[in-house]
Amino acid sequence: MPVIRLSACLLILIAAMNLSGCSSNISHDRDETISVRAGATVAFAPGVYEGRANLDPAVANDIVHRRIDGAIINELQAKGFKLVDDPETADFVVSYIVRLRQSTRQVATTSGMSSGSPWGPGWGTGVTTVQPVTMTNASIVVDMIERSTGHTAWRGVWQGIPGNRAPTQQEIDNMMRRIFRSAPAAA
Repeated sequence: MPVIRLSACLLILIAAMNLSGCSSNISHDRDETISVRAGATVAFAPGVYEGRANLDPAVANDIVHRRIDGAIINELQAKGFKLVDDPETADFVVSYIVRLRQSTRQVATTSGMSSGSPWGPGWGTGVTTVQPVTMTNASIVVDMIERSTGHTAWRGVWQGIPGNRAPTQQEIDNMMRRIFRSAPAAA
């Protein structure tokens, strides 16, 4: 993908995180069999840079990812988790991934319809054209994994349709607050 296209995709993803619209969806999943003790520790998962896994070059924007990292840390601390640097000593490890997915649908449009038909409006002659339309969807998936077992204790997912501008720190914080609403507490 050319650099210009990558930059355009990145702008689309960043804009997707703008939560001011109603075109986003939050979902959660929790394994209730994994207990979270008061004061549990958490670190970013090993083998990833600041919690990020499998970065697509189209979404590898360090500024936005630092904002996401900070928002995740704030939400974990608000839930009572203690952040540690060494994942090997943490009770839980956290990672996230940001994805862009493009899909193509066929959209039919009809033009040139006559309203003078004996069967009523819209029954005249017209031309129907079918055109492919590319849709872009974005998502961010946050996983909290029990380090000792490797099992996912909680997953939060945001999905939405991209907007047209980069998100502010406050918008990312609001998105993470919504994602973490159902996360377990360590308090």
